[in-house]
Amino acid sequence: RSLERIAASGPAGFYEGETAALIEKEMKAGGGMITARDLAAYQAQKRTPVRGTYRGYEVISMSPPSSGGPVLLLMLNILEGYDLRASGPGSAATLHRVAEAMRRGFADRARYLGDPDFNPAMPVARLLAKDYAASLRKTIREDRASASSPASFEWPAESKETTHLSVVDEARN
Repeated sequence: RSLERIAASGPAGFYEGETAALIEKEMKAGGGMITARDLAAYQAQKRTPVRGTYRGYEVISMSPPSSGGPVLLLMLNILEGYDLRASGPGSAATLHRVAEAMRRGFADRARYLGDPDFNPAMPVARLLAKDYAASLRKTIREDRASASSPASFEWPAESKETTHLSVVDEARN
């Protein structure tokens, strides 16, 4: 029904009226802080997506405050330096390399990424650079897993949030 209200009324179908009231009710029940007034006052921010390439394919993804795009591109840039076809899908070597790329991507996410409205100095361009990924790739040992240690940076408190998935075809639909 929420999607039907949004389809019929556009953004107002979410930020105002019944949907906003239902969100506020759920927030109160769960100890949340968002009110219908907050939703009505909200102004969406247009952000420029992050862009990169992986093996000749253009990858366009969400920019901060979502960390998904920069981390995805960083991990793909690390993996681009390996011949994953030769090591084979599901092989120990491929899975090790993917896990190590993810380990480095998520460590940099925790260290550097956040909301650009509050952290404008995020090094997004560096995180997306092929040479930065190459330097991280050099730290991956083929014979053992790296240690992950929360002592190397502060972990922010994790919240109960949603995630997103964007699918774009060759015509960018």
